[in-house]
Amino acid sequence: PAHYKAGLDFNPDSPALKFGRMAHTYILEPLMFREMYTPFDGDRRTKAGKEEYARILADGMEPTKLEDMVKLEGMSDACSAMFPAGHAELSFHAELRGVMVQCRPDLITDDWQMYDLKTCQDISNVDRDFYNYGYHIQDYVYQTIIDKIAPRGIDIPPIKFVFVEKSPPYDCVVRVADPEIWKATGDMVD
Repeated sequence: PAHYKAGLDFNPDSPALKFGRMAHTYILEPLMFREMYTPFDGDRRTKAGKEEYARILADGMEPTKLEDMVKLEGMSDACSAMFPAGHAELSFHAELRGVMVQCRPDLITDDWQMYDLKTCQDISNVDRDFYNYGYHIQDYVYQTIIDKIAPRGIDIPPIKFVFVEKSPPYDCVVRVADPEIWKATGDMVD
């Protein structure tokens, strides 16, 4: 409990979290990205750079390094085709065991297929990290919530987790939770 509380009280926005948020927006909501972020290649140590940076912030935009923009474009080129047309960043709520819970799939299609975008350093670690990071638990909770709100008789498919590297060659891979581990997760949660 102390670790959880400390995380609530002190949760710095790390560069990795900021980049992950930018990647989600760039890949899944490109129009919104253009409204939120703008390239910045100035030098904030100079008067002109400081002024440009301040102008961007005053316009309500987030200045973004050009090198990050290049990475985002490469990542998007590599994995955008893996995402069909759908609805990005919708929140769904349901009551589970008397507790109101929420899920927010990165993308959900009209036939209830959910997608979750994950950025990573190296896709060769994805299979090991999938269960270490608890993505199978996320899958179970999200499917359980969606199952409660979807029309009866709809089979909710497992989440497709799309992993994309944050550096060239921007390899990407799709993974789903193993059905046996998913069932065991449900047995533990229930």
